[in-house]
Amino acid sequence: MLAALGLIVASLLIGTGEASAHANQIRSNPSPNAELETSPDRIIVWFSEPIEPTFSRMNVLDSAGDEVDNGDSRVDPGEPTAMVVTVPDLSDGTYTVSWRNLSTVDGHTVRGSFLFAVGEPLAAGGGVEVADQPLLQSPFDPWMRWVFFLGAVAFMGGLFFELFISGPVLGLFDTGTAGGRVAQRLSGRLTLLATAGVIAMAAGLVGQLVQQAAVNFETSVFQVFGEPIRSVLLDSDWGQLWLWRAALVLGAGVVLALASRARQPSDDDEEPGLLTESMFGPVALLIGLGILLLTTLSSHSAAVPDDVWWMAVANDYAHLVAAAVWVGGLIYLAAALPVVLKESGTDRQQILATITPRFSVVAFLSSGVLVITGVFSGWLQVTVPAATATPYGWTLVAKIALLAPLFSLGAVNSFWVRRQLGINPSAGFTMRRLVTAEVAVAALVLLAVGWMTSLEPARQYASRHGIGVDTGFQFSDTTEGATINVDMTPAQVGMNDVLINIEDRRGEPITNAEDVRIRVTFVEQDLGGEFESAAPHGPGEWIIHDVPMTIAGVWQGEVVVTRPDAFDARTGFRMEVTSAGATSAISPSQDVTLVLFGVELALLGALFIVGVPITRVASRPRISVAAPAAVVIAVGLALVLNVQVLRVGLAEDRFNPFPPTPDSLEQGGAVYATHCASCHGMGGRGDGPAGAELDPPPADLVVHVPLHPDGELFTIIQEGVPGTAMPAFEGTLSDDEIWHLINYLRTLEE
Repeated sequence: MLAALGLIVASLLIGTGEASAHANQIRSNPSPNAELETSPDRIIVWFSEPIEPTFSRMNVLDSAGDEVDNGDSRVDPGEPTAMVVTVPDLSDGTYTVSWRNLSTVDGHTVRGSFLFAVGEPLAAGGGVEVADQPLLQSPFDPWMRWVFFLGAVAFMGGLFFELFISGPVLGLFDTGTAGGRVAQRLSGRLTLLATAGVIAMAAGLVGQLVQQAAVNFETSVFQVFGEPIRSVLLDSDWGQLWLWRAALVLGAGVVLALASRARQPSDDDEEPGLLTESMFGPVALLIGLGILLLTTLSSHSAAVPDDVWWMAVANDYAHLVAAAVWVGGLIYLAAALPVVLKESGTDRQQILATITPRFSVVAFLSSGVLVITGVFSGWLQVTVPAATATPYGWTLVAKIALLAPLFSLGAVNSFWVRRQLGINPSAGFTMRRLVTAEVAVAALVLLAVGWMTSLEPARQYASRHGIGVDTGFQFSDTTEGATINVDMTPAQVGMNDVLINIEDRRGEPITNAEDVRIRVTFVEQDLGGEFESAAPHGPGEWIIHDVPMTIAGVWQGEVVVTRPDAFDARTGFRMEVTSAGATSAISPSQDVTLVLFGVELALLGALFIVGVPITRVASRPRISVAAPAAVVIAVGLALVLNVQVLRVGLAEDRFNPFPPTPDSLEQGGAVYATHCASCHGMGGRGDGPAGAELDPPPADLVVHVPLHPDGELFTIIQEGVPGTAMPAFEGTLSDDEIWHLINYLRTLEE
């Protein structure tokens, strides 16, 4: 737990670029399905995480499938998430942009394509068919990851078991006793188990390297030896991270060999010692922790959006360590029980009664950590319930289904069989069968993990395929006796059609409207935007085609209906606009993630405080656990408090949270009349009675307001303007009142 806190602090200082576990397209210039009047000079595509320059490329194809770009595709050195290719002056027609990249984070290769047109509408079927990215980059990938995970947990779990469970108690027995004999034999089995773990990790790593080279160079696994593997290792970040992991695995093997050698007796009169009695045992365990950390840094958790990256990495690392300790401990216990059961009944019962309570503590705490961190990981990688209906989501469901019998078997062992060990001679054999079954189920759980880490995260897959993502946008509001219904299609980056339907109180179409105007502006940045009149489309219906929304994010719409027999009806709305097939359409919110992470820390701390007394260990270990656990609880609660109340260190989105609805405009008008009209005048022209003697004179708001985005206007009103009579309204007006006032100021120009 303290190591996880240290990792959190360190990751806050390190930082990383935004990523999303596969380097998928998030936006481009031109946008997908854009219809351009003139030819662009270059095509730029931005991806969800940094990509490898050596193994990434982009092409522009005409409708015949011929390449028409200048052949200079490259990754922008100053922005490693962007790839660019220049094009000559393109003739009128429809073009296909095809790209292929390699992520620097998880090493996955992704393909994609989109269309744009020059000088004419997009031609139906005018693009070039480009294969969609496969479900797996290689059919062997999940199995290689499974082998690696099995090796890692076997290596880590066995070392942890002897260091903290069997070694401290069995090592106290004299070598001539049953406990001493069992301790020596178990240490020998640990050597074999840990060696098998190192071999499995090495095999998994080699398999991943071979398949990575085969995928990158689009060749057979039998043709990658030589330049392809050398290039992958030396020319990619993934390869360099692989080298670090391989070095640690090799180091684990060397240290394990030294520990095994140190265990051997120095002469014929001495008995072998325990593997973990030398300094090499703890060193091997630390190397194992390093291997798990590097595994985390090349996983989905290391490729979530930047503002939640550190939480994802800390969570995943705790999840991996808990899995290694518990599942690896089960593997070692399954290997140890046959040795223990060979002893006589009394000795056997004594040894089992010594070991199993300590392992029950570890199993209880580890399984609790797995559940708590697993829920948080599910939020990061799935995010919305609809995303469960994806390959990743269904694999996660399978993993959860497998955990149910695993927990059940563990509960039977811990709360029933363990209590029978002192009174029932056959209880040990029952435990052996149940532990063997636990190991088998745990191996299937790790297989599900291997598949999950090979698949695209659920929220990304769902975003690309429109699962759980709204298509189109609808809005309705009633004001000045008119119900205004807005239907925008497709409400995505590019050109959009807006259909406006106007009805009276009886639901009948209003047919005497003289003008229906709409203005669409980007909320998060001032991109300008003017009112544009819609065209009649039918009784009470007005339509406007090709409304441009060029950036993914929050947009605001304002509608004004002018009628001869009523006041102007005005309303406004907000909407989230995404790129077609964008992988960021479903993304974890920073605030929600921080709150969930704070709750997670509090639950983890409570688990250790409550869990240790339940298992009846001595008071000294109880205190040593309770102190750091209390610190973790305090940190978690502080995170929740900071998000909900203090907001220290959290970036605030300085844009207007209120659309210009009639209610907002009414409140803003009241604020203006009370605090602004005396200087600026009722029409905002700077001709109010109190402003006649001011030097400099009050600003003409009709001229000045359109020159500033909402965030700047908020700062001006809140802090005032030095050197003028414009006062600071902080403390006089609330934030909400200032935002409503800004909405009203926007209407003065009309």
